[in-house]
Amino acid sequence: MNISLGTILVVDDEAQIHRFLTPALTASGYTPIRAERGDEALRLAASRAPDAILLDLGLPDSEGLDLLRTIRQGYPALPVIVVTAHDSLTNAIDSIKIGAFHFISKP
Repeated sequence: MNISLGTILVVDDEAQIHRFLTPALTASGYTPIRAERGDEALRLAASRAPDAILLDLGLPDSEGLDLLRTIRQGYPALPVIVVTAHDSLTNAIDSIKIGAFHFISKP
């Protein structure tokens, strides 16, 4: 029997990130949900109530830090981990200040 540890919303526009994270999260007992755009992420956050969000800052339709602010306003306790190629110290500090639980740089 497969028991899910929770639902993780993965917000990233890169298909290879989803190809990597989906099986890794599934194998670890999580149920991943895929979003490639900020508007889609907000819709899925509202309709699917994920247990956490993995958020890329570089999305085609929105600025990642603005999306993080919007998520924080609507879901103040929802864990958000920023996983991005935008690895500057400023982005990391800003993400944490806005309310990200952690900041991880993509390889």
